[in-house]
Amino acid sequence: MTTPVVVPGTRRNTELLLLGFAVFVVVGAEAAVEGTWYGHFSTHLLTYAAVPLAAGLVTHLVIRRVAPYADPLLLPVVVLLNGLGLVMIHRLDDGRTQATALNFADRDAIGRVTSEHLPAAAAVVDPITGEVVAEVDEEHGWLVALRPYEGRSLLVTDDACGPTR
Repeated sequence: MTTPVVVPGTRRNTELLLLGFAVFVVVGAEAAVEGTWYGHFSTHLLTYAAVPLAAGLVTHLVIRRVAPYADPLLLPVVVLLNGLGLVMIHRLDDGRTQATALNFADRDAIGRVTSEHLPAAAAVVDPITGEVVAEVDEEHGWLVALRPYEGRSLLVTDDACGPTR
């Protein structure tokens, strides 16, 4: 009597389905950014869909041929994380400098943010409230005070009116 040989499935179709979902999430995130910042969608959405889809499909076909039993989650997760990273860069790339100050201590902290790349007299704006919280001085910096365990994300902009988008 012969023992039946059980061959596990390759799960490549699962990978392909998850790859499509990852591209869908990336395009949706980019559409949300474009709609919020510009008020309309541009043809860049086609690029944000075509590039990860094409690269993902080529990689998927190579994996299907070379490593058919590879983990089906790896490629979709890589495409998703890379795509969302590019969306975040696009969201932040508006010509302003962003600074993040964090206080991990259990007491108040006061520090100075300094960089030669900060233009003197530029406004330091809280992006959530739009409030101007400081101004860059002649030494290319400003003071920031934080309560215990507080963090602040701040934008440095040349105009005093804060974020315009």
